[in-house]
Amino acid sequence: MTPLSYAGITVGMIAALLAARWITMRSLARWALSRNKDLHDLYLGSLRLPSFFWAFAIGIYEGIHISGATGRLARDTDKIVYVLLLASITLAGANLLARLFRHYARKKELPIPTTGLTYDLVKGVVIAVGVLVILHSLGISIVPLLTALGVGGLAVALALQDTLSNLFAGIQILLEKPIRVGDFIKLDSGQEGMVCDIGLRTTRLLLSQTDVLVIPNNKITQTIITNYSMPEQGTIIVIPVSVSYDSDLDHVERVLTGIAAKAAREVDGVLAAPAPSVSYTAFGPSSIDCSLSLKISDVTKRQSASHAIRKMIFNQFREESIEIPMPHTTVSIKQGQGSI
Repeated sequence: MTPLSYAGITVGMIAALLAARWITMRSLARWALSRNKDLHDLYLGSLRLPSFFWAFAIGIYEGIHISGATGRLARDTDKIVYVLLLASITLAGANLLARLFRHYARKKELPIPTTGLTYDLVKGVVIAVGVLVILHSLGISIVPLLTALGVGGLAVALALQDTLSNLFAGIQILLEKPIRVGDFIKLDSGQEGMVCDIGLRTTRLLLSQTDVLVIPNNKITQTIITNYSMPEQGTIIVIPVSVSYDSDLDHVERVLTGIAAKAAREVDGVLAAPAPSVSYTAFGPSSIDCSLSLKISDVTKRQSASHAIRKMIFNQFREESIEIPMPHTTVSIKQGQGSI
């Protein structure tokens, strides 16, 4: 047969296998979605790309052997197909193991961090093993390669010391758990937000719905951090209030306590327990200063809860005729005996 005939048979086999793959994947996707969405995401998501390479590899192999090709062409084709199969199986195994690890660690609530860093480490280990198997199958001795990598490791470490510093800092964060994905934190620079991922080099902090702050991991380990989500998710908000010196303080305290009880019923995130408290903090130049302390279920609701409670205080104080004084200063001038 001519080379053109070989190519035609091979292309035809690949096209037939790709069509069979498309039909099979669609049928499996419908079946998996009807049973369990997690099954679809875990298994079919891991097999979608590798199955594409399987179709090519098997199509090339079958096309060459059906056409009766022999000699060097057949041997080279077998090697190419073998490498493609090993590479695609490695890729499928890496994706599947990483997804299974993340899925079951979260489902069983295991004390293992399931961030982007651990996900990449699991994939990296499987891919590294797959590469060594492929090299060995091609007749390439991996012992000299490992020796060369060990000797060149120092040079690589010096060249990539910043990257390695961030990598080991990320591992340190995962082991010590000063912050976790989902924690709301505040940096010593004043920026605050929710931790959305801890990766190989950086930690991502969600400042708002549209803004993400990317911080190198080694900077995180050197930064003073306030973690509002530890030891528990809720936090206390303190709302400062000033009243006139002419106010009845017992009445003010009752009004503020009533506002806190109302907020627990009407404002999202405000908790009724522990009971809110009112404390007088200072005698100001023109007012008596106090504070209302309440607990909220989630620190991300701190701003919206404070906004709603301040409005309630202002409106209720107006109804109760409780004065919120404007700052003012009284100046007294005394004349001496010799004054005119």
